[in-house]
Amino acid sequence: MAHKPKALRTGLLKGLIVVVLLVYLLPMAWMILNTFKSQLEMFRNPPTIWPANFTLKSYTTVWSSTAANLLTSFKNSMIISLYTMAVSLILGIPCAYGLARLRLKGMTALMYVFILGQMIAPSVKMLPLFIMLNDMNLINTYESVVISLSTFSMPFSVLVMRPYFLSVPQEIDEAARIDGCSRLRAFRSVILPVCYPGAIVAGIFAFLGGWNDLIFAFTMLTSSDKRPMITSIYKFIEEHETRQDLVLTFALYCAIPIVVLFILCQRYIVDGLTFGSVKG
Repeated sequence: MAHKPKALRTGLLKGLIVVVLLVYLLPMAWMILNTFKSQLEMFRNPPTIWPANFTLKSYTTVWSSTAANLLTSFKNSMIISLYTMAVSLILGIPCAYGLARLRLKGMTALMYVFILGQMIAPSVKMLPLFIMLNDMNLINTYESVVISLSTFSMPFSVLVMRPYFLSVPQEIDEAARIDGCSRLRAFRSVILPVCYPGAIVAGIFAFLGGWNDLIFAFTMLTSSDKRPMITSIYKFIEEHETRQDLVLTFALYCAIPIVVLFILCQRYIVDGLTFGSVKG
């Protein structure tokens, strides 16, 4: 009898997991199925779940569209995302190491500043960033978007990496120094390789921030040939008509690289986020 409550809890937990998965996956499945339908069939009443007339026309139309320019926008997204990731890691990792190793006054207040930076909406930062970047003649450059996005991704990198550095005993630093390593070499050759899972997590989320950004890309980039992939979805939304089939297909094109990235790095993402939630 003692095993019945446990079995019941296990069954309820599994049922809850199934419900959550359905909530997340059904919209994605509906989007994918609709990409194989014509615009007319999408608005059929009653709606069809499986495409009655299977077609790949929306995929070929989006791929060959000169307005959306899929390959150019993909290149722009990669440039912005990779540079955002690089800036966030190059600045965030040494900062996190310093916050983990140095005992400074106001350390707690400084950590709250980093957390507060994650809570501020992008629309609040957009105007002052635009004014500063305009004064620096950086508007309509990749750098303007990368700098704007780094104001969010860099603090996140610090918050993710600091618990990793705190988990490494300080005696390892001292042993490396005794063996003749400078502080910089000890950090680069001894400490950082131990904490690489956290760097992977921070880098992935910085990359996602650059890939999914819309507000800074529209604001800072005035030229359409420099805008990232996600902004091109509006090319299929016209004044008197919205091509739903093309919008969904282009959205799927945007999602494919992210899905592949998560599949390849899911172990690091889960381990890194779990580690950061219980340490520090």
